[in-house]
Amino acid sequence: MFVHKVLPFGEFKKYIFFDETTERGFEVVPEYGANLLKLVVEGQNIIDGYETPKDLVVNRRSKSNILLPFPNRLEKGKYIWQGEEYFFEINDAFTGNALHGFRKPLNFRPVKIETNEDSARIACQYEENGNDLSYPFPFTCEVDFRFFRPSSFELTMTIWNEGRRAIPVGMGWHPYFRIAKSLENVVLSLPECSFVGINEHMIPTGKRYPYTEFLQPKAIGVTVLDNCFALPAAPDGKFELRLQTGGATLEIWQETGEGKFNFLQLFTPPTRDCFAVEPMTCNVDAFNNSDGLIVLNPGEKAHAKFGLRYHKQ
Repeated sequence: MFVHKVLPFGEFKKYIFFDETTERGFEVVPEYGANLLKLVVEGQNIIDGYETPKDLVVNRRSKSNILLPFPNRLEKGKYIWQGEEYFFEINDAFTGNALHGFRKPLNFRPVKIETNEDSARIACQYEENGNDLSYPFPFTCEVDFRFFRPSSFELTMTIWNEGRRAIPVGMGWHPYFRIAKSLENVVLSLPECSFVGINEHMIPTGKRYPYTEFLQPKAIGVTVLDNCFALPAAPDGKFELRLQTGGATLEIWQETGEGKFNFLQLFTPPTRDCFAVEPMTCNVDAFNNSDGLIVLNPGEKAHAKFGLRYHKQ
């Protein structure tokens, strides 16, 4: 039976969901970005999350951040929408771009909690009032976390336009997965997709290249990745990659199709102890190049799913 409890986490609250029999489950802090702290499967936490409230606020490496209203990078922090120019803070000094949308903490609130014999769920909502000069468009975003016995997990992001004019939208998530102490011997299987060409500022050039490096399962080894990939349309509407080590397999999938997670950023951090798998509904700099950009008219919604399964031999 899944149960839940709420405990203090510094000035915040963390919501803990766990299976009383197996201790599988997850922890999330809704009021500070709906941030996922832990995801425990088979006795192992496979999310590299923040361990203390201070770490959460410092937000190093944007662990498990919800990325709104755009994921990844925005060239020089500026974009034009319906003839007006807007600016996001440049927070990536290395490239001179804005990174990961809003940098302010997004105060989500729980709106639905469910636990039963086989699953646990928390849905959290954030309401943007349109007073932010970088993105003066009111909207509501819902993030729905679900854990299913024995070891499956899903995240659904939904956003809807609360204003009176059309708005540009991009959604993403920034989790880091850790299934081994080092990436050296972690085997990656990545179906054929397109490598997004970028310039020295990590902004797309408009070119794409076939990427087959991990088409056959291969150890990540010393491979360095901080790249965006455009995903092909899948017959079942899902793109799936796999990470394997020591008899354990982590299958990670994301919805593809119109308005779904059609792009993927992969990142190997310098610590080489975890692997970021970041689903995105649009390309890098989509507010400027419109590649995958979602446009929501008043009252319209967009939603996309991301999930995983973990199992051992």
